[in-house]
Amino acid sequence: MKCKPIRLSRRLTASLLSSMLVFLLFSQAVSAAAASGAKYVGARLPNYQKLIVLRNNDPNINAKLGIGKSHDLKKPDQIDYYINAAIACARKYASDTRQVVIVIAPGTYYPKTGNFSIPSNTYLYAKGATISYRNKNRGCIFTNDKIYRQGEAGNAPVTKSSRNIRIVGGTWDISMYGPTQSYATTSVIRYSNMQNLVIQDVTIKVNRKHHIMEFADIDGLTILGCMISRNDNNSDVQPKEAIQLDVAEDSAFKNCKQTGKGCHKVIIENCKFLNCSRGVGSHNSVGGIIQNPSYTNVTIKNNIFKNLKAEAVFFMHGNGITIYGNKVYGCQRAGVYLEADKNVLVRNNGFDRVTSMTGSRGGTYGTFRAAVAYADVSGLSSTANRLTNTSGGSLLYRYGGGGGDSGSGSSGGIVPPPVPSSLK
Repeated sequence: MKCKPIRLSRRLTASLLSSMLVFLLFSQAVSAAAASGAKYVGARLPNYQKLIVLRNNDPNINAKLGIGKSHDLKKPDQIDYYINAAIACARKYASDTRQVVIVIAPGTYYPKTGNFSIPSNTYLYAKGATISYRNKNRGCIFTNDKIYRQGEAGNAPVTKSSRNIRIVGGTWDISMYGPTQSYATTSVIRYSNMQNLVIQDVTIKVNRKHHIMEFADIDGLTILGCMISRNDNNSDVQPKEAIQLDVAEDSAFKNCKQTGKGCHKVIIENCKFLNCSRGVGSHNSVGGIIQNPSYTNVTIKNNIFKNLKAEAVFFMHGNGITIYGNKVYGCQRAGVYLEADKNVLVRNNGFDRVTSMTGSRGGTYGTFRAAVAYADVSGLSSTANRLTNTSGGSLLYRYGGGGGDSGSGSSGGIVPPPVPSSLK
């Protein structure tokens, strides 16, 4: 490999800096105004001293990556070859002081394989690019690097601890494969055992019945401006979250280092969830090595949820949670459901058309309809929320007989605006 620093074009430099500025604006720590809720803090990336920038449309890219001229890395069907060669460069040269930037030029690409294990201190930039998996069933697209446990059956791969990864832009389209096909029960983005992950302005299109993004044992996660859709083909009793926060324990999150840790310092903001099962959730509760609380300082802010088959937010076992300024247009059971949480702020959210769960789900989870429902929550402030077009629904509903409930609720607040035309 002959990777080395190169100059950026003015246009690319401006675009990269613009994305960095947006991230920096959203990553500043801000104290919660109310007495409860999360500290507003997510991923914190280093200030790199050097950049190595790789572009698939660079006429010298083959030489820079040490690849023969027989591979035309600009061709749509060579995209996975290019990305994996660039990843190999990042594994060799990226460090906490030197970031490797992998740029995918605007265009439409057709990967042949398409699973990318992004190493630490790597920035994948794909604004304007569409990556269409028309020829292959695909499970996870983005994961940690892998290591192999020796002495175990099949040397099962586990995730390698990672840090400082950034993925910006790109439409990753796997929607042509239905929920009955292989890979339909895997996540598209799956990270664990890491610090500081940014996912920004990414569009993911699927047609499956599992989580779309899934995380465990992560300290510093920022998801900004993403659009994810269509994991609503799950008919199981338990709905699947589009974004799942989990714990690194084998019964919950396989093939990772079993630390028992959850997710901390999380921001999910300005995203759109379309035709999903659940929106954002954390719900695992298992004994043994599990960290308690499993989730701290989680902010879910200014997102749009449309046409869900369960709750927009389903949160358990957290401490320091802020759910603010979200708009929900069509969900089941509740816009927000909380259980076994502490120090939660739910404010200025609009909920429109909450319907009851039916069948086996209704029998398991209840058939009530509410903007916010809770059980066994200590320190809940639910104010300035609004529920519309929900006959017989409750603005604030206590579910079950769990003890420890405390907090306040009110019916004042905002009215959800009409569904934006771009979402119809």
